[in-house]
Amino acid sequence: MKLRTLALILILTILLSFKPSLENNENKVGSKIDLENLILPIKNGLNQNLTLNKGSESIKLVFELNDEDDLAKLLESNVVLEACYKNLIQGRIPINLLPKILNSSFIRFVKLPSKAIPFAIQSEGVNSIQASLLHSQGVLGENVKVAIIDLGFDVLNPEIQSNIVEYKSFRADKDITGGSSENLHHGTACAEILIDVAPKAKLYLFNFETDIEFLAALEYAVNIGVKVISCSIGFVNVGPYDGTSYIDEAVDEARDKGVLFVTAAGNEALEHWSGSFKDEDKDGFHEFYLKDETNEFLAYKGSAIRVFLSWNDWPYSSIDYDLYLLDEFSNLVAYSNNPQTGFQPPIEEIFFISPKTSVYRIVIEKAGGERDVKLHLFNFDFELEHYVESESLTCPAEAKGSLTVGAVFFATKDIESFSSRGPTDDGRIKPDLTGPDGVSTSSYGSSNFFGTSASAPHVAGVAALLLSINPNLTPDQIQLILEESAIDKGASGKDNIYGAGVIDAFKAYNLIKEKKTLEVHAHSIEFQYPNEPSEELNIEIMITYMSGGLTRSEIVKPISKIFIDYGTEVSLKITSELTNYSLVEWDDYGIGRVKTQELTLFMNGDKIVIAYFKLLEAFNIGRKAFLTIHAHLNDYQYPKEPSSEVKAKILINYFEDGLEKSVEKEPIFQVSADYNSTAKLTVTSIPPDVSWLEWDNYGFGRINSINLTVFVDGSKTLIAYFKPEINIEKDFSLSISPQAQYFFPGQTINYTIFVSSINGFNSEVTFNAFDLPPNSTAQFNPQSIKPNASTLLMIRTSPATPPSSYKIRVVASSSNIVKSIEARLNSAAIPGFKLESFIISFIAILIIHLTSIRRRINS
Repeated sequence: MKLRTLALILILTILLSFKPSLENNENKVGSKIDLENLILPIKNGLNQNLTLNKGSESIKLVFELNDEDDLAKLLESNVVLEACYKNLIQGRIPINLLPKILNSSFIRFVKLPSKAIPFAIQSEGVNSIQASLLHSQGVLGENVKVAIIDLGFDVLNPEIQSNIVEYKSFRADKDITGGSSENLHHGTACAEILIDVAPKAKLYLFNFETDIEFLAALEYAVNIGVKVISCSIGFVNVGPYDGTSYIDEAVDEARDKGVLFVTAAGNEALEHWSGSFKDEDKDGFHEFYLKDETNEFLAYKGSAIRVFLSWNDWPYSSIDYDLYLLDEFSNLVAYSNNPQTGFQPPIEEIFFISPKTSVYRIVIEKAGGERDVKLHLFNFDFELEHYVESESLTCPAEAKGSLTVGAVFFATKDIESFSSRGPTDDGRIKPDLTGPDGVSTSSYGSSNFFGTSASAPHVAGVAALLLSINPNLTPDQIQLILEESAIDKGASGKDNIYGAGVIDAFKAYNLIKEKKTLEVHAHSIEFQYPNEPSEELNIEIMITYMSGGLTRSEIVKPISKIFIDYGTEVSLKITSELTNYSLVEWDDYGIGRVKTQELTLFMNGDKIVIAYFKLLEAFNIGRKAFLTIHAHLNDYQYPKEPSSEVKAKILINYFEDGLEKSVEKEPIFQVSADYNSTAKLTVTSIPPDVSWLEWDNYGFGRINSINLTVFVDGSKTLIAYFKPEINIEKDFSLSISPQAQYFFPGQTINYTIFVSSINGFNSEVTFNAFDLPPNSTAQFNPQSIKPNASTLLMIRTSPATPPSSYKIRVVASSSNIVKSIEARLNSAAIPGFKLESFIISFIAILIIHLTSIRRRINS
């Protein structure tokens, strides 16, 4: 046994003896990670899914920090940063330092990184989805920025090379190929399909390995302005399958920022089981079907077995299940028995390389807890004996913000048996669409590209084609167009197998070119549409809409008909006044009514809108109503009252006793107005520490305009809302690790310097080093970085560098901001020590000992 292996086992033995009490568990190791179940597989070989660094005793982990600002503290604890997303940090740490760092109060939780699953099973799809008909019309996806986030790419592949604008690896090792032929082929084939569909799209390729690296890649893609993201991977055991995991939230955030995230549904329909724990014989083991307590599958020699179990008790569970893998003779070959004591996530997972072609059996045992929860079991790449097709979506296919794509065979458009199905755990229909697979790519050669991995880039490519026609389309509009134009398959309407149907690029093209009619009316309130008055009210309405992909505005009078691009938004606003009439509400006929001055519509079909007005009676001079005016910060929503009102000035013009009056003052104040009159309010002065938000005609609706017109048909409360005007100064902070090191003359010493953003600072920071030891040089790699990243400072001493203690100063600058931080470099030389004398003495002692041993053996 090698000395390194002996040292590792000694370290593990020490760690296994570390078992803290569960009392006061907030800052205890047991509440953050279970060392025994993490490390034990090294010793017994029963679970091989451990991210140990080759050649050293360090492990890759994900740290959930209490706050993003705690990153500097983590780096000071000898964690080597690999990737970060908000307060989730991926890094490596020596195993022997785990107990100390896990007791740190700034760490909320620790877990192993989640690895992504590619959805490939192993172009005709262009004709299958009729994209070639768009190509013949000159629609090629020109100038549309599309990102593919996947596991690896061949950036020199001639099919995609000319389209690549940028490629970037978010892996810890920065390997754009993904470190394996499987990863390389998967991402490259997805890119080939997308470019086949949208030949002139601008391609951005980003690869990753773990969940945190994926989040970093997604955030980067959104920040550089891509419009479509195609992602043919999935995660399990990262959260519930109801769209609320941290992965899903990042996808939803991308959608909110105007990015269409197209993702593969997954290939797990036959590799998934879900349901409640059943144990009729009370032996503690789950019965998958009748009395069968095992779920069998066939695995081939050398294949990777990946089994994942989770249950719906997130984020931390006190219900405990354990997962076992048996061979064909029911011998235990792998297991996962993480504790769940209320402080750990509800997950178990097994990774095992099959030494031979054999039948294996999955067993689930209940170790603790009584409450009934839903279990999800995934067994990637191998069909289960007992499978459940429904609810077999992985993350982020079940995200609310994802456009999720299932797979149909390109030649028949029939659903693939493996294509994952919905619904999500919260009952939403997924997938949204289906696309072709089984197509040929240069990456996979004679083995056609099967799986939902191939389907997703077909849909993403069509989205790029639509955006090249109309760059102003939002993700919601694109999805609506694609779903409305899809070929309905399976059950009528959108379903959990085909979604809205099989994508059809040419029908989507025709739909986006199609015009819908908006018919605008203005009625007195007693004429409810379709009951028509003899003539419309003479009112002017400003309409802003899309036509031919261009934004247009015009003022119309009812009745008017406007032809508008399908799937776009329209806004309508009354711009003139009508004597003796007051607007009551807008009616989006058949959809609903709103009481605001403006109306926004979504043109998913022909529309009729009616502006309803009320005829004002003669002022009732003998009858009064009170108008009470407030000015609040938006934190104080009426009737919640602040300690003091915002000191804004408000002008109100109103009628009292038939006479027009005006008052301009700071709220709170009240006026008495004639019944059936109108009052007009305007904010005339706003304090410098706030900005305008909206008017609230309490109980009747809100408008953003700084002007408000009120019909006095009773006493009313009117609130002007403001928001604080915060001038946040952007800045950055520095941390250095380690803060002190020792050196021998001639040695190169490395420091890691991390830059953290403060208040959204995102400019480049440049480094310089000062007060270096004599006869030494400094180099930064890289010289400049953006915040939330690190640079490596290498100090090269020479044999002539005098042994001493030095204080090195690192200066970081960006525009008008300059920061510095210090690190110590101490001599490791021993006074009076001479290496030559030490070597001679050591050899002499060694010879004496060897001679003594030899004499004893001879005797």
